[in-house]
Amino acid sequence: MPPRSEFSQHYAPVAAALFAWARLRVMGVLRRRLDPEDVVQETLVRAYDRFEVFDPKVGSFRGWMFGIANNVLRELLTERARKPAPAVGAGDILDLIPADATSISRRAARSEEMKRVISVLEGLDEADQRFFAYRILEELELAEVARTLGITEAAAEKRWQRLQPRLADLLEPFRGRLGR
Repeated sequence: MPPRSEFSQHYAPVAAALFAWARLRVMGVLRRRLDPEDVVQETLVRAYDRFEVFDPKVGSFRGWMFGIANNVLRELLTERARKPAPAVGAGDILDLIPADATSISRRAARSEEMKRVISVLEGLDEADQRFFAYRILEELELAEVARTLGITEAAAEKRWQRLQPRLADLLEPFRGRLGR
């Protein structure tokens, strides 16, 4: 179990993907009720709070982080569906998170490159956005993406082959994952 002092070094490579994932998952009408940055902030708070239970022998930090993010999103959507709520309150724990971790999130959210990536992704149809989120941002294997989307592995492979050329030049933050 890693000490909290190592949180930022684990979080830095995941921050841009988490921000892009939140923007893709909270779109359209949902944005009137929930800000994607609130999802990222609450995910950051919960991950930092529970970081000492993260076990790299059990799974990747990215997978662990996206598991938290999915739970946060589900809970916030349920909460907001019941009643209008103010932005997510992170409480006192936000003050405990290292400044470099919160600045990593801010840089990812505000970078021109990320704005360009989000613009391109928002131009995709919903099925391609979901595929991208699972395959690139969450780094799920192709077979798992197919199961999650309810399509065959062959269909997933074809969609992946079709998407790669369209996105390869635009997604520099994820360059290492595009060939997988």
